[in-house]
Amino acid sequence: MTRMFDLEFLKGLPAQVRLTNGSVAGDGLGLERAWNGDSMRATLTNVSPEPVHVREVALMFGRFPVAASCPFYAEGFHMLSQHGGTLGEPHNIGKYGTDEAFFRLKKSPFSPDTYTAYSLMLLSPTQCDRALMAFASCKRFMGEFRFRGNYIEIVMDCEDMELRPGEKWAFEEFCAFFGANRDALMGALAARINANHPRRKYPEIPFGWCSYHAISGVKAGEMVEQARAMQRRIPELKRIQIDDGYQSATDWLIPNHESGADMKEMCGRIREAGCEPAGYIAPFVVSKRSRLFEEHPDWLLMGDDGLPSQEHCFNRDWYVLDGTNPKAVEYLRHVVRVFHDEWGIRYFKLDFTSYGALPGVHHDPHKTRVEAFRAVFEAINDEVGADSYILGCNAPFWPQLGLVDGNRATNDIFRRWEIVGGNMEELTGRSWQNGRLWINDPDGVVLEKRDRSEIRDGVFRRAICELTDAEFEYHKAYIVASGGVVTSGDKLDEMSEANLEVLRRMMAVAGDAAVYDDDTFEIGRIEGKDKRLLCVFNHSDEVKSIAVPLKGRVCLSDFWTGAELGEHEGHFTLFDMEPHSARVLKVREPAG
Repeated sequence: MTRMFDLEFLKGLPAQVRLTNGSVAGDGLGLERAWNGDSMRATLTNVSPEPVHVREVALMFGRFPVAASCPFYAEGFHMLSQHGGTLGEPHNIGKYGTDEAFFRLKKSPFSPDTYTAYSLMLLSPTQCDRALMAFASCKRFMGEFRFRGNYIEIVMDCEDMELRPGEKWAFEEFCAFFGANRDALMGALAARINANHPRRKYPEIPFGWCSYHAISGVKAGEMVEQARAMQRRIPELKRIQIDDGYQSATDWLIPNHESGADMKEMCGRIREAGCEPAGYIAPFVVSKRSRLFEEHPDWLLMGDDGLPSQEHCFNRDWYVLDGTNPKAVEYLRHVVRVFHDEWGIRYFKLDFTSYGALPGVHHDPHKTRVEAFRAVFEAINDEVGADSYILGCNAPFWPQLGLVDGNRATNDIFRRWEIVGGNMEELTGRSWQNGRLWINDPDGVVLEKRDRSEIRDGVFRRAICELTDAEFEYHKAYIVASGGVVTSGDKLDEMSEANLEVLRRMMAVAGDAAVYDDDTFEIGRIEGKDKRLLCVFNHSDEVKSIAVPLKGRVCLSDFWTGAELGEHEGHFTLFDMEPHSARVLKVREPAG
């Protein structure tokens, strides 16, 4: 089979060093690209006597021998953004739109009319001919893929930093893999990433319960009630996630007195009930209502005017802690040290962490936004990482490589099809990351038909449950297919025994993510130690029958109920599946 292109094509593409003044660099800057098999590392050296400010480096650019109709998948800058469609008609996957729209990121003047994706790009003109181009490290620079139809640029963002005379920058490792099997290509990338960023490996998949989807705010009495219900009814969950709201503004060590107890007391009461408390911090977020903002505005990311900047903040109440400022990093060290040493917390949910990698004027002008982000996460690892689980949430995926045990892969769950269906689409693009880069977190499991009400900013809001029975089955199936964390989002003292059993079954098979037969993502297969499962999805709005190819002669049963479905060979057809429905089937060898 002739491939659409190969490594030799990539090696033959031109490169370009683009300066902050709008010009393209000449002989004064030396760019070298060194290939080793399917990977490439580039360096940029200032051989001139004068400093220069570099906007970006296009490591490769040009027209690729693929049609504009070529399907692709690419990552976004942060959790809430992925990209799909075709090169000619790309679209954002996710509720919040593109990174550029969400964070008001500015287009490069060198590529003003291109579409921007980050970190990896998979081209699939056919499902037998794929090319995966990706960055296998992220220690200092963010990698971008910009394209317009089949014109593609592979870019290192240099953030207008100064390159001093004689100074050399080493860029991130770039890789390219070719083949038919999507999961195998992603596996090859994961191996290269792990070589550059050795993976943190927590000894278990942490199960638990989270307050966010079950109760309004954080009230100590309700948290303890749920801990008692967990210990009584389903102790396998083990952890009580104390989510956002226990603190005053974004002062993580100052209690919100409306919660009814400070964190030390709340954690102690949860532990007395037989459960483990889990903590929450948004390390980079600084509310303008916080004591931290009032006392240390100099610790914040600045604008060109020398004042704390909200330029790229989605929430206009927030500013950003600057990870290049040693005092800011030491403050966060103190925060997590108190969580760990004084409150006994061994599970850290780190939220809204993408803010730590946003553009701005840093305390140290020679540090990039990736370095600012990693400085904070490295400090947290250093303080609490030896015996604690670290979860990245709302994160910039590549900057956190090697620094988290778990990673939220989807949007927040709500009891609406728009969210459930969207979360499944987000998971399919990231399924390969589970067990390779970290443990995927598909957010909470919601099984009960209940509304969630709250008062936020003085306004009463009600999130009505709109899911059908079929859509609940779909949600259950993608949690199993994720292979990752199981976190209950229902009130444990009110859950039905049947739904408690659903949680137990999910926990029993967690660990291995589904590998999908093709890019429809209708049929996912989980094959791990002592388990073989089929996850079959009808994503459509219509009734549909799906024929599932089988490997040899097997016995099938319903995973949830245990109902036997008989012996089958060749294929098994699930007839007339309802819209937005799914089935999980257990596979085993015939007796004898």
